[in-house]
Amino acid sequence: MPDNSLVRRVLWAFTALCLAGALLAIPLVDGAGDGSTTSSTTRSGATGATGTPSTGAPSAGAGTAARSGGASLDVPLSPGSPLAPPATKAPAEDLGPPEDPGPAVPPRPGTYRYRYRQAGQETTSLTRVEDRGRAGDEVRQVVTRQGGGLDATSELSWRPDGAYVTKTVFTFGAESRSCDWEPDVLRTRLPLAAGVSWEARSRCTMDGIGGTPLVLGYQSTGRVTELHRVRVAGRTLDVWVLEETERFDFGGRTVDNASTTFVSPRHGVIVKSTTRTRDSAAGDSSYELELVNLDPE
Repeated sequence: MPDNSLVRRVLWAFTALCLAGALLAIPLVDGAGDGSTTSSTTRSGATGATGTPSTGAPSAGAGTAARSGGASLDVPLSPGSPLAPPATKAPAEDLGPPEDPGPAVPPRPGTYRYRYRQAGQETTSLTRVEDRGRAGDEVRQVVTRQGGGLDATSELSWRPDGAYVTKTVFTFGAESRSCDWEPDVLRTRLPLAAGVSWEARSRCTMDGIGGTPLVLGYQSTGRVTELHRVRVAGRTLDVWVLEETERFDFGGRTVDNASTTFVSPRHGVIVKSTTRTRDSAAGDSSYELELVNLDPE
């Protein structure tokens, strides 16, 4: 498989797109940042896992380590990483014990802004959500992200048992490449509750990249570990904490992600996330994001 800049941009957008998929993944539009604070208190939840039948847990690549309630990559963080622990930490604000936030709903249509931090740099990014109607008990939406010369659009399906990514279209300049997932990618098992877990495997083929077809393999695991209370965008929210691993495989190259994600089911969005990535060709990196506006623009 050719390793050119186009393939790398598609891979980055694809990786970003699949971070918690239907619950609003990492956006790709750079802009001016603005500040806010986040703090939380936690309460462990009961166990009792549910999920899809296992087809074989994905390998997380070299250097994996087990964690309570999930798995993560053992990726060392550089001293300058925004995810590296500071020498001292201010006491967390006492927000009180979290309460069950209720069932998850699809996000409202509109534009969401995220604060994105990587390697000591901070930008503001955008994600746009559009409604595409309902078919029985299925709600369909489209999520679009733009930036870096590449747009990524995902077709999402909210079903009673989970949120699925059905198709991804990458657009670069006047060209587009379509990635029709087979089977549909389960990104989040529903309803959310402590101990709920899931696994997913899928693949797609995109033609005409570098002169040869590009086959993308995908596998993931996810688990809801606990209920948490945070302050985001000036509001106090009760959220579920998800621990996830993902592996992308294409032509012998692999990219492994390990993420901790805070999801507000009441708003249908990710409000905060940290991710560590190991690329077999490009090395390790890490980044974090935080929602700026709970009410879409």
